[in-house]
Amino acid sequence: MKAKMKKSFTLVEILIAVALISVVIVALIKMGQNNLFLLEKFKTISTNNDYSSLAFLGVDENKTEDKNIYLDEVADFKDDDLRRELKEIKVIVKNEKLDDENIPVENFVLTKKVTKTKLTIENQQEKDFYRFKLVN
Repeated sequence: MKAKMKKSFTLVEILIAVALISVVIVALIKMGQNNLFLLEKFKTISTNNDYSSLAFLGVDENKTEDKNIYLDEVADFKDDDLRRELKEIKVIVKNEKLDDENIPVENFVLTKKVTKTKLTIENQQEKDFYRFKLVN
C-alpha cells in the first residue's frame, strides 16, 4: 500500500511569505510615521500663522521703530490657560515704510503708501505683512 503524501508548504515558501509580510509591515509603519510628522509640522505652521495674525492686530502702522510684543498684550482673553500660553510668546515687530508711488488719475494724483511689517515669532517663523493706503 502506497502512503499518501500530504501537501504542505516548504520552508523556503514560508520564509518568502514572512519576508514579504515584513516588508509590507515596515512600509506601513514608515507611512504612519511620515503622516504623523507632516501632521505635527502642519499644526506648528498653522499655530504660528494664527499667532502672526493675532500679533498683526497689535501693530501700529504709523510707528516705524522695532519693538517686541507678547501676544497677551494684543487682546484680552477670558480663558486663563490661553492667556498663560500667549504670555510666553514673544513677537519681534519691524515696520518699514516703502517708497511712495504717485498714480495719475484723470484730474488728480493718488499716492500709494506701502508699509511692510515683518513679524518674527520666537526666532521660528518670519511673516511679512503689507499695508497699502491710497491718499488723495
